[in-house]
Amino acid sequence: MCSSDLAAGRSVSRVQPAEVIVCVECGGRAHLLQPADPESPYTEGDFAAYRCEDCLDRFDLEVTAEDLGDIGPDRPQA
Repeated sequence: MCSSDLAAGRSVSRVQPAEVIVCVECGGRAHLLQPADPESPYTEGDFAAYRCEDCLDRFDLEVTAEDLGDIGPDRPQA
């Protein structure tokens, strides 16, 4: 994401994968292994890796358009 895009008023998409998801194997809590970095946010097509705290399975999930949130002049960056 470029600050010049925000300054120019262009809408910029970024992704914030959930920090914790439900493990599809055991129903436990699976945690995001690498939190989103403000300097290099996740983008559509990236993979977010999760590890379950109960069964220790790892899940690599592709970030999709459903995960996107628009940031623009009318919606400030979180």
